[in-house]
Amino acid sequence: MDELIDSTEDYIEIRNKPGFIAYSKSETNLNKDNIIVKAIFDLGTKYKMEEIVSVLINAEQRTKWDNSVREYVMDKQYDNCLMLKRYEVIFPMPLMQNREFVEKQLAFNSKGKFYVYSSSVDNSLEPLKPTLTRATTFICGSRIVQDGDSIKITMISQMDMKLLFPTSLLSGRMADEMEQFKIKFLKQIDKIIN
Repeated sequence: MDELIDSTEDYIEIRNKPGFIAYSKSETNLNKDNIIVKAIFDLGTKYKMEEIVSVLINAEQRTKWDNSVREYVMDKQYDNCLMLKRYEVIFPMPLMQNREFVEKQLAFNSKGKFYVYSSSVDNSLEPLKPTLTRATTFICGSRIVQDGDSIKITMISQMDMKLLFPTSLLSGRMADEMEQFKIKFLKQIDKIIN
């Protein structure tokens, strides 16, 4: 996963703001048809690693602070680090069904870094709710690392949202979503530590 996160080959910078940089590229070895977006959040020195990890992986709390998802649940947990995650992404467009994701998720520490990795399970393994459209996650991941005095999160996401227009038009929208995620995420951490 470090190789995919650290790669700069073929990425184009699409957003650069203080504490937030986003890149995209058109394909990966995992999937040739959908863009991948990478975002780097610089969280500075205000937070501790355990506070960040706690908010990032707590499924029970996610729907309370992230208004873009609904019914974010861990259906099954196999051990301390592997679980089945099911969530619904709210589509704010008329006449479009919300998107359902069912993913296997692995979360673990390695050499002072914390990783979260998700990808979709085969659709035949989990029934689809009839009011939703099943989207596919090829890879969704985060790496949290202490970088000097600050903590940095690098997130990557390559998904097929089952849209009716080319995914190449989505890079700016995905960067917007990741930037909004960072804002909501930090507000939740601030609530917990204050």
